[in-house]
Amino acid sequence: MEKKMNKKWLTHIIAAGTLAAFVVLGLASASTPPAKKFENAEALKGYLDGQSANNADAPLNVAVTADDSTLKDTVEAINSAGKYVNLDLSESALTTIPPDTFKDCIYIIGITLPSNPDLLKSYLDGLPANTADKPIRVSIAVDDQTIKNVGDIIRAANKYVILTLNPIYNDGGRTANFLKIPDNAFKDCKRLVGIGLPFNVNEIGDSAFANTGITSIFLPENVAKISYNAFWGCENLTAIKVSDYNKTFSSSDQGVLFTKDFTGLAIFPQGKTGSYTVMDRVEYIAPYAFYGSSISNVTLHGGVNLRTGDEVTIGDSAFINCTKLTSVTLNGQPVFETNKIFDGNFFEVWDKANPAQKLTSKTTGREITARDGSFKGTFTRAIGSNTWTFTK
Repeated sequence: MEKKMNKKWLTHIIAAGTLAAFVVLGLASASTPPAKKFENAEALKGYLDGQSANNADAPLNVAVTADDSTLKDTVEAINSAGKYVNLDLSESALTTIPPDTFKDCIYIIGITLPSNPDLLKSYLDGLPANTADKPIRVSIAVDDQTIKNVGDIIRAANKYVILTLNPIYNDGGRTANFLKIPDNAFKDCKRLVGIGLPFNVNEIGDSAFANTGITSIFLPENVAKISYNAFWGCENLTAIKVSDYNKTFSSSDQGVLFTKDFTGLAIFPQGKTGSYTVMDRVEYIAPYAFYGSSISNVTLHGGVNLRTGDEVTIGDSAFINCTKLTSVTLNGQPVFETNKIFDGNFFEVWDKANPAQKLTSKTTGREITARDGSFKGTFTRAIGSNTWTFTK
């Protein structure tokens, strides 16, 4: 469902490593040391017993090589020591996780599983029901063959989860193939409240995270293409952040997604509320950029209203389904891609030659042009109404 665009940069829209993902999810900090590795539960317990008491906000990072017969011993060692940990089992030879293995272990803050989706399913199925303020933190390595299975498992588990996706390395552990988050991969995972992406992700597909509960997302340096509807229905999403090394996208301090040079506004997170002023340097607003957002007021300054040749400045359906939007202030001369920019009749009912004069029938043109070459004023409407009123 790729939507055709007029601007080259729009094709990217609708066209760091494990530690970085842990930082996003709050499981570690940028200065977190590597996990200490242990061959068995006995060695792990000896280490934990020698550590000072800690709390859930400062867990120890430990890695254990376990198998089906020793996994329970590992869990019991952590419980007995009474120290909070992030547990890495990624190099363990596990084939199954028996029910209730982790049920009563309150000291495991986050867990990294081997790259087997079946283990993720058995792990989540064995944990009790939880709430959004106490999500399960779990990490697993994926490739283009297993990532869709992971989405299906998260969706079916019906548990609140913060998920970190790690890369699977090839060529002796030196490289990892680029990875696309597939179309609909996590769609309708309503209890997925956090996501960490691996550094090798380069594309996010149609509706990949639509209707999830994520509150923020960090885009690694290799992401170069994001479907315009990748985050539709994410009513809690308030920030999209981007790696400084990404060559395609940037994000503002407010968590809005832009092109690298900030001349194009790509995606406005749906969960953001209140008023928003589009910065002067923005020249283009992508189709569906504000789709479904919770903003109440938008101000478009001069830069966004400048016309360049035959290209448009505001994309198709840019403000569609913004049910809480009650006012739009325009400064300059806006040019629209189509007449479907806002819900209801927005600019069509105003005389192109005299914007203050309301017409009895719709105009056929797509431009609003004042006699002096500028157009400054505010459109307002009541919530639930499709009738806009202009004040110059």
